[in-house]
Amino acid sequence: MKPHDTFRENLEYVRRMTDTLQQVRDAQFAQIAGYAMKKWRTFPDTDRIAALYLTGEAETEPGELPLAAASLCTPDFARFCCHFKKHLPPEGLLFDGKGNQAEEDTEEERENSSDAETPQASGRTAYMQNSYTDRAWRQFSGRIPDMTAEYFSSYPAVCEEVYNGRCPYCILPLYTSADGQLVSFRKLIDKYDLKICLVTEVEMADESVMRFALLRRKLSSGNVLSMREYMDISFVLPENGSVSTLIAACEALGAVVTSVYTIPLEYGDRAQEFCLELYLQQADLAGLSVFLEASQLRYTIAGIYPFV
Repeated sequence: MKPHDTFRENLEYVRRMTDTLQQVRDAQFAQIAGYAMKKWRTFPDTDRIAALYLTGEAETEPGELPLAAASLCTPDFARFCCHFKKHLPPEGLLFDGKGNQAEEDTEEERENSSDAETPQASGRTAYMQNSYTDRAWRQFSGRIPDMTAEYFSSYPAVCEEVYNGRCPYCILPLYTSADGQLVSFRKLIDKYDLKICLVTEVEMADESVMRFALLRRKLSSGNVLSMREYMDISFVLPENGSVSTLIAACEALGAVVTSVYTIPLEYGDRAQEFCLELYLQQADLAGLSVFLEASQLRYTIAGIYPFV
C-alpha cells in the first residue's frame, strides 16, 4: 500500500470517529434536555438552559453559579440549544434586534409602520436621489406595493424620516465591490435603530456593484420562512471570547457565514463589534434564536431579509 493511500484511509477513519463522537455528544444533550423538559411545564428561561448545560442538573438555578458567556459561545452549546425549541415556531423567536423578544406593536405603531409583505402598507420611501438609488428604488418597488419616493439632502435626514415615523422606508448603500463594507452607513443604521428588510445590487458606471438596503423601523415579522434568506447580526464578544468559535456555533446550526467585518465601538477603547452576514436557507432558526439568548451574548439583529 502506498503512503498516500494510508494517509487517506487514516483521514477517513478519523472522520468516521469524529462523526460517531458527535452523535454520542448529541445523544447526551438530548437525554439531559428531555429530562429537563419533563420538569418544566413551559419553555425554560434561557439562563436556566445555560446553567443546565454547565452542570447537567435540571434543578440547577441560574443564580447558583457564575455563567461565563465565553464558555457558552461554542458549537457544542449551539447544538445543545437545539433541544429547547419545541415551543417555538419554525422561524424561531421574533426579535426587536437587541436581544429581546419583540413586543406586540401598538395601534399607533401599526398605523405608522409597515411590513414588506403587507399589500396595504404605505410605501413612502426616503432616500438621496441619484441614478443608482433610483434604480435600487425601482427594484424594491417590484416587491413593495404603492411605493413612492421622497427625496432628501443628507443621509441622516433620510434615516430620521423613518426613525420619527414620517416615512415607513428608507434606502441606504451598504457595500461596494470596489471598497467593501461601507461602515459609516452601518453606523447610521445602528444609530437610528433601523432594520434591513430587503437588499438589492446595482451596477455602477465602472462596472463595480453597489449593494443597497431598504430599511424600516422594525424587523419584518410578517415574512414567511422562505423569504428570510439572510440575517445581518452584530456581536460584542465577551472577555476571552473567540470570533472563530462564534462562527463555528452559527454554522453548527446550519447558518452559512457569508461576510465578516468589524465596527469600532464608540464607548470602548480598542473594543470592536463583529458583524456577520448569515445565509439562512438551511439554518435552524429556532435553535439559533435559543442559542443567541441563552449564550448571554450582546448582539443586535440589523435585519432578516431576502435579496431582490
